[in-house]
Parts: sequence; structure tokens; C-alpha cells
Amino acid sequence: MSWSHAPLHFNAIDAVYIVTCGTYLKRPFYRDTTDLDLFESQLFEVARKHHIVLHAWCLLINHYHLVLAADAGTLEPFFRHLHSIASIALNRRQNAPGRKVWFQYRDTVISDEGSYFARLKYVQENAVHHNVIANAENYKWCSARWLAEHASRGFVKAVAEASLGSIKVEDDF
Repeated sequence: MSWSHAPLHFNAIDAVYIVTCGTYLKRPFYRDTTDLDLFESQLFEVARKHHIVLHAWCLLINHYHLVLAADAGTLEPFFRHLHSIASIALNRRQNAPGRKVWFQYRDTVISDEGSYFARLKYVQENAVHHNVIANAENYKWCSARWLAEHASRGFVKAVAEASLGSIKVEDDF
């Protein structure tokens, strides 16, 4: 029996997931703001086409995190589609045809309310965690400002007060 080195993706149930994906060899392919703008618009468009509901996102130069709701069996086609069009467009812009851009993704089902709020907070604060910016609401490629402007005060408070102590997210970027 051969064992794949890729992370297993069960996505056998309709659920809310936290997902992390990095660029190939953790290279900073998305240094240019125009490239991040394009990737964000591609993310939103492909999510809409695959009926994925984004709850939180943070896009950085060499990785991203998402909290999303997905129906059973939809994650793999969603990421295959997103990474394909994003790689082709980025490589075209950077004159690097055929270059591998994305490397796998890791998904975890979020199983309870406390974990949900903690992971929302983690994703929204990721640019701060990586010392990209001091205030997540000022980072353009993150859902923090959108949440602050559109969610109820109670919801925003629940995210802000969530404890990150017990969550584990692979984020060695």
C-alpha cells in the first residue's frame, strides 16, 4: 500500500471548515498588490460558482487562510478550480508560464461555537500575526473590516473575545 504525503481531505459532510494553503516552497509570489487584488476577486468568484460561503479570509504573499461553509464533496473541486485559474493568471502577469504556484491545502472541520469564533479571530488577525500590519481592519485582503462593518456588535464582540489558546493552525510561513 502506498501512502500519499498530501493531507487527507474528508469533506464528507456539509460543514464549516478552516483552510490553510501555502504557495509552492512558501515563495512570496503575491508581493504585488495588484496580484493580491486579482487573487481576492478570483477567490470570491470561484467561491460563488462552487456555492462556498466565505466566513473569513486573509490573503498574504505566500499563503492564505479561510473559514468557509462547504457542502460535502465540494472542497476539492473548489480548490482545484481556484488554484488553476489563479496560477495561470499570476504566471501570465509575471511572465512565468507553467510555474507551480500553490501547494496543497489543509482543512479542518470546525465542530463547536467556541472553536468557530477562535478560528475566525485567528484568520482575521493573521496579517497582524505575521507583522504585515498593526490593525487587521486596515489590511485590504482580509475580512476583518468587512466583519466590523456588517456583523452585529454581539458577533464582533464574540470574535474579539475568543481565546486562541487551544487552537492549532499550521502557519509556519
